[in-house]
Amino acid sequence: MYSKGISTRKMADILDEVFHSRYSRSTISRITDITVPKIEKWKRRSLNRRYIAIFMDAMFFA
Repeated sequence: MYSKGISTRKMADILDEVFHSRYSRSTISRITDITVPKIEKWKRRSLNRRYIAIFMDAMFFA
């Protein structure tokens, strides 16, 4: 939400509505200050030349 320009006040309202947990604007700001640098580091990480992946998708109805 932060990267999309949503204010800390609006984020607090969204989190309260979705998760029924109230966070102060300062708490959201602190969380953002901690996580944004980690996300940026993850985005800049070097990638292996090749990855092997298996993707499975299923639905089960009983």
